[in-house]
Amino acid sequence: INKKRLSVALVIVLILSLAAGTVTSFAETNQQKLNRINQEISAARNQLSASQAQVSSLTGQINVLDGQISVTSSQIAQTQTEINTTRASINVKIQELDAKSAEIVKQNDDLNERLAAMYKNGEAGYLEVLLGSTSFSELLTNIDMISRIYQQDEDFMQQLQVQYDQLADTKREL
Repeated sequence: INKKRLSVALVIVLILSLAAGTVTSFAETNQQKLNRINQEISAARNQLSASQAQVSSLTGQINVLDGQISVTSSQIAQTQTEINTTRASINVKIQELDAKSAEIVKQNDDLNERLAAMYKNGEAGYLEVLLGSTSFSELLTNIDMISRIYQQDEDFMQQLQVQYDQLADTKREL
């Protein structure tokens, strides 16, 4: 019986020692897995922190670009307003130019008619007016009248020249 007990005791000790080795081996394998998982978690946290920093940096860049877009949009709107104002000014100038051109054409036509009438009548018309005076006072009145007509013609021609110059200036402005 002693031998049997001793054999059973040896088998039990042997089984326990094998079981203890397996448990120790199993515990070490789980510890290695736990360490590996902890390393992976640590690496993922580091990557998450880096990604969050990158997102933060990109958000800052987006905010800067949004600000620049806003400023540029304001500048575009201001420039468009200036363009519209300039176009309206040009249209007003063109209307003024057309009106001035029409006025000059009319005055030029009037002057041409006057010059044509003067050419047809010649100097004899003025001479006839002066010689047809019946008194000295009528002569002086006729001389004054002819002088005024010449002065008006001269003023008219100077005014016409000024209008031509203004028209040329307006065209250059456009």
